[in-house]
Amino acid sequence: MSTAGVLLKLLLPQDPSLWVVSLVSYSAFGLWYEFLHFLSHTRVPFTPGSGVGGYFHRVKANHMRHHRVDSQRWFTFTAPGSVDEWWGTGGGVRDRRRN
Repeated sequence: MSTAGVLLKLLLPQDPSLWVVSLVSYSAFGLWYEFLHFLSHTRVPFTPGSGVGGYFHRVKANHMRHHRVDSQRWFTFTAPGSVDEWWGTGGGVRDRRRN
């Protein structure tokens, strides 16, 4: 068996139904990511605050900082701030200007 065959056998679940679940989950997350990216580049107004509008507002603000302030920071889409804070690529605009 080839190296690729061995890796696929080790990485892929043995049960074909798990393949379907994996594919659907991966596709759903990809669609959610692309949807958020699309919304971030539209002129749809989102109300700051709590709830769904607040979530979309935070996602859009985070992404616009990535484009307009520093392209090396604020990468996270689906959970604004969390992964960026873990990796040190988040923070406020004032923090960025000091560096």
